[in-house]
Amino acid sequence: MKVSEFFIFSLKEPPKDAESKSHFILTKGGYIKKVASGIYDFSPLGFKVLKKIEDVIREEMAKINCYEVRLPVMTPSELWKETGRWDVYGKELIRFKDRNEREFCLAPTHEEIITDLVRFFVNSWRDLPFSLFQIGPKFRDEARPRFGIIRAREFIMKDAYSFDRNEEEAENTYWKFYKAYERIFERLNLDVIPVEAAVGAIGGKFSHEFIFLTDYGEDRIMECEKCNFISKKEISSFFVDVDKLMGELIKEAQNQSEAPKKKVHTPATTTVEELAKFLNIPTSKIIKSFFIKTQSGNYALCLVRGDRQISEDKLTQYIGENFELADESDVRSIFGAGKGFIGPLRYRGRIIVDRTVLYCKDGVAGADEDDYHYINVVPIRDFPVKEIADISLAEEGDICPKCRVGKLREKKGLELGHVFYLGTKYSEPMELTYTDKDKTKKYVVMGCYGIGVSRVLASIVEKFGDEKGVAFPPEIAPFKVHIIPVNIRDELIAETTFKIYSELKDISLLDDRDDISPGEKFADCDLWGAPIKIVVGKLLKDKGKVEIINRLTKEKKEVEAERVREEVEKYLNKNE
Repeated sequence: MKVSEFFIFSLKEPPKDAESKSHFILTKGGYIKKVASGIYDFSPLGFKVLKKIEDVIREEMAKINCYEVRLPVMTPSELWKETGRWDVYGKELIRFKDRNEREFCLAPTHEEIITDLVRFFVNSWRDLPFSLFQIGPKFRDEARPRFGIIRAREFIMKDAYSFDRNEEEAENTYWKFYKAYERIFERLNLDVIPVEAAVGAIGGKFSHEFIFLTDYGEDRIMECEKCNFISKKEISSFFVDVDKLMGELIKEAQNQSEAPKKKVHTPATTTVEELAKFLNIPTSKIIKSFFIKTQSGNYALCLVRGDRQISEDKLTQYIGENFELADESDVRSIFGAGKGFIGPLRYRGRIIVDRTVLYCKDGVAGADEDDYHYINVVPIRDFPVKEIADISLAEEGDICPKCRVGKLREKKGLELGHVFYLGTKYSEPMELTYTDKDKTKKYVVMGCYGIGVSRVLASIVEKFGDEKGVAFPPEIAPFKVHIIPVNIRDELIAETTFKIYSELKDISLLDDRDDISPGEKFADCDLWGAPIKIVVGKLLKDKGKVEIINRLTKEKKEVEAERVREEVEKYLNKNE
């Protein structure tokens, strides 16, 4: 490809709104153009890289007999209502009506749509198992689009879905996809970390995320400094010696050695911080109370230590259903006080006690009376501890739950892939069934597997980019070779350049422009991503050679013009 014949451009001035390295390079290099907040065009250059990434994914999907489909972005509300997600999905779901007042949405994910497709065709056990995938645009109305295509509203995603006859088959399929994902990211030269993760809005039994560590990631992972434990922060456990703490509390309840609880006036202290400041105590002495209402209509009082944050994912997993904070009227009718002043001392309903509360041997809890708290509160002695759970977020410095020696440390990461074991979460409400060999009707067991293709592109630029531009690994580079004649008007340089280009035409970009300086050509070369740069210039006139530069390793080599193709092939064979 010749620059003069290609739709390819770069910006002279850096983009003003670029926050991340990939946003800066992809915008300045002309790969993407912003249309609106979180919505981007991909130029031919950007699309070439996306296509290379997609090719890797398609090849690995073919290896596990996963077949490609195309599903619509605009999807009817009826399918979402079958599973109940129309009402529970958040503001990220763009809803609208067509001219006939029928409700639709722009799909952020396709579980309902693919299930509807499969139930139309599948009837017998002989029709199973199989897997389907698509690569295409999705839309989520992100509250805060950031970092270019790292966190966009419209994005390119590969999502696959598996359909099996039973749990054993489905789990085998799950791990087949897991291994395929490992191969995909290895081929893309991305160092990702598979971590156990929450199931989130998609739901299901268990899941893993493939995390790329970067300062621009909005995910948090916890890893042990001593062993190989690693997990997403929102579901990460940490070691608490529950048996030891319970033994100490039981002993205290018997001996009554601690000071008795005492009600104190704590006016206008509805937050942990206000209460700690008023009583001049650390927040770790406060027992926070959250009164929740589950999706099935049941109530529970959840207790967490004041210096800890409750994990919604852990709590959802623990109680087995979604929940919300009870409204103020419910709280006041049951406790006789506002939310900031409720506690466990008089409540006789379900109390879920986070393990960290067991450290509070002289704690502070709400007195179920506005502007009052109890001090010197001791669990077991002053309120029942029958249900102990791990429902608080892990923090840096906590003890590893696996080795129980190392401390946990927190790192930023970006989710590039996610695999879910769904079970029958979608097949049951949507009646995706099959008739088994014994003539009984059974639900199809499903899995779901996603990769953010456009986000992968940004992550590759984060890894391989620098202050000047980016050099892509050969397998996904838009062009593997970038040929730069320093002066295309010079007869010898032009003749040699076009000879080299004719030998490498299928994999190279030739900068044949004669109206810009060599410096501008070199600057564009840095942005346009080829891992091999060939410079035809002064060295040709002095020594009859050209310079080949490996942009990934910074290695430079002087080579006779006749041997350029040989050297390029040698490099590519070694790196592909």
